[in-house]
Amino acid sequence: LYQLWDIKYKLGDYVWQLSCVSIGAQLGTLPLTLYYFHQFPTYFFLSNLLVIPAAGLVLPVGIVLFLTSLLPFTWLSDLLGQFLYYSIGLLNLLLGGLQQLPYSLVQGITISTLSFYSLYLIIALLTLFFLYRQLKFIRISLYLALLMAISFSISSFSTLQQKQLCIYHINKASALQFTQGTHALLLTDSTLINDPKKWQYQIQQHQWYSGIQQLSHHSLSDTSPKNQHFLAEHLYLSPPFIQFFDKRLLLVNSTQVYQHQTVDLSLDYLLVHGNPKKLNIYTLSDCLHPELIIFDASNSDWRLKKWIKQCNDLNIPYYNIKTQGAFMVNL
Repeated sequence: LYQLWDIKYKLGDYVWQLSCVSIGAQLGTLPLTLYYFHQFPTYFFLSNLLVIPAAGLVLPVGIVLFLTSLLPFTWLSDLLGQFLYYSIGLLNLLLGGLQQLPYSLVQGITISTLSFYSLYLIIALLTLFFLYRQLKFIRISLYLALLMAISFSISSFSTLQQKQLCIYHINKASALQFTQGTHALLLTDSTLINDPKKWQYQIQQHQWYSGIQQLSHHSLSDTSPKNQHFLAEHLYLSPPFIQFFDKRLLLVNSTQVYQHQTVDLSLDYLLVHGNPKKLNIYTLSDCLHPELIIFDASNSDWRLKKWIKQCNDLNIPYYNIKTQGAFMVNL
């Protein structure tokens, strides 16, 4: 790539060398970035022009700092430490400024495992083409690109057909998501409504992977969420009762409401959340007969231990999100 442009001026040639290294590094990590992090930095040219020279300076100085710290006098190591501190601080400040620019990061990109390996093969084939100038490498690359397009079409069709219930693992909180196609309704504790940072880390990656384009976020106590028209035909929402397609779910944070029920309630899932103090599985089982009891991460460990023992005594299947991870079922 460097040989494609011969620049006579030293400064221009140096910048072009850095640009070539930047392109090579970005191409080498592109499939990994898309596959695992679902994002692409659009200003990688500018950021790498800062990072590559800085790394060439910071790494040697860091090694020298490590060696001088073993010496009896400390003034040299202190001086080098201050230099590293301010140098790295300035670099972080500049990179932070680039990150604030419009469209600095494209997020929500998802690729399949097949596309991941195909991308690496295409990069390798294009590299061979530039080295040997043989068209067969281009032809194979086009075949792989066609295979990726077919894979993407199949994946998009599967996304449109998906129907999923998911109960996430968020420490000391509850979060349920009902997904149909590319639309989803997320129900969480009211404390998470105004603080997305508390749940985005656990949920955002899964939403990108699921291809969700429209997300409606509401509180669990909201009995009539707006903007759920895309789920209206298949979602009956009347907390604590929820039905999604043919799956019936009951939210439980107290047994007082159900202790005197005369009619047995048959359920698919019973979700225990909010760490209810008076919950007793023995009493609850007299009127509720779920196929599975789910304990989310909002419950304390010692109460979970007691409830799980009661489930085992009654031979009731259970799912502990704290130890088993998020609960997901495809309908």
